Amino acid sequence: MLSNTRSPSDAAPEQQSPFLIDFRQRPITQVTTNILPRSPNVPSDVAQARLQELGDISYESVLMRHWMGTRYCWDAPVLHNQPLYFEEVNLERYGYGPRYLRAVQPVLSGAHFFATVPTLPYQMAMGPPHRSEYALGHYRPGSPAPYRIQYPPLSIPGSLAEAGVIVGLIALIP
Repeated sequence: MLSNTRSPSDAAPEQQSPFLIDFRQRPITQVTTNILPRSPNVPSDVAQARLQELGDISYESVLMRHWMGTRYCWDAPVLHNQPLYFEEVNLERYGYGPRYLRAVQPVLSGAHFFATVPTLPYQMAMGPPHRSEYALGHYRPGSPAPYRIQYPPLSIPGSLAEAGVIVGLIALIP
């Protein structure tokens, strides 16, 4: 352990920040949410003086400005994740749940989880665990999205894997 470590309150007074609160001198109960400046030395309002200097600006003068055209090119985000096998898309992505059954939502989510467990081989064959999945194709967060029922896509390898697991479990249990 280093013995010459110093805390910010041990610094020289000219090096301390004026915003640093020393709780040994001022208890936490005296801290408020008041954000008004402590001193009357606030900067002057430069914008107000400039607007008074310009005078009234007509609507036509604003329309006649020769602004440069701008171009905005959207670049797709490169955020990805591994497959979400137990995801409830409408609830987790868009916030849609059963309107009048909010009190039983945890029970419904638990039922969704336990109903998804038997389909796990199908989902894992359809989307291997280390494959990257992107959010493209989903609605953006905050955008109004319609309520849609999400069905798993049809997959021949997934169906074969599900059938293989079912036959294997039947053969295992005499």
